[in-house]
Amino acid sequence: MRITGAGAGAGYNVTIAVDSQTIRRLNNLLDNSDPRILAELEATAAEATAAIQAHVQKRTPVNIGTLRNSIASEVTTVSSTPAHVVGHVFTNLMYAVPVELGSRPHMPPQAPIQYWVARKLHKSGTELTRVTNAIRWKIYRHGTKGKHMFERGSTAAIPFVNRRVEQAIKRITALLGGS
Repeated sequence: MRITGAGAGAGYNVTIAVDSQTIRRLNNLLDNSDPRILAELEATAAEATAAIQAHVQKRTPVNIGTLRNSIASEVTTVSSTPAHVVGHVFTNLMYAVPVELGSRPHMPPQAPIQYWVARKLHKSGTELTRVTNAIRWKIYRHGTKGKHMFERGSTAAIPFVNRRVEQAIKRITALLGGS
């Protein structure tokens, strides 16, 4: 598994590539123009990305659910001969990268922290201000730890993905007249 993140100049992107022995075995069968193979790959990729998406969402921290609800998946057919299908699990929210990977020390804006303190810690008045400022100063001094929801969710989904790819290998082998 490989995780890469791009910074502000290139936009924000987290890429997790799952590379397993099972998927490499499937790649050996793909140099064929049978449209049924492409259909099987598209179905496999759709199920695999949906499973990864569910595992990532399950591990995503929630305040009001914006980040969790922004996580989506899609399947793209790159080519039909040889069959090449790519599944993506992604979010378009800029703050997903620091939630995933953590952040360096910085002074965060007051409003989101204050909103979180009020909702999650049930603070108000001067206590709300005091706790909000304490959290902001901690982030200013230490940054934040990453939640690694994409990394951990992808890892948790690997057994399902491998089983589903094994099924696809059997179906494609049968389509090609193998045993």
